[in-house]
Amino acid sequence: MPVGDREPLGEKTSFKVGDSDKIYAFVEVENPTEAESEVFVTFEPQGEGASQGQVSLHVGASPRWRTWAFTRNAKKAGQWAAVVRNAEGTVLAKT
Repeated sequence: MPVGDREPLGEKTSFKVGDSDKIYAFVEVENPTEAESEVFVTFEPQGEGASQGQVSLHVGASPRWRTWAFTRNAKKAGQWAAVVRNAEGTVLAKT
């Protein structure tokens, strides 16, 4: 995934099955308390199907933390969402 100034370049929201080995999700966390923690990213098909690629991501002691997750298992055609949750399972973001 190309990055410029640590931000994604050439981002896509549509993929063809088989075009890519990996699908990435860029995650930017506001962390006003600067407490270290973890967030979890899953790639979820809309409608039927099991979520894929639960990834645990470290959030460092910084007011703004950027990282990314990817999956190689989103192979079923259809609409998918990248879902970010905290350790308690609360959805923080979805796209």
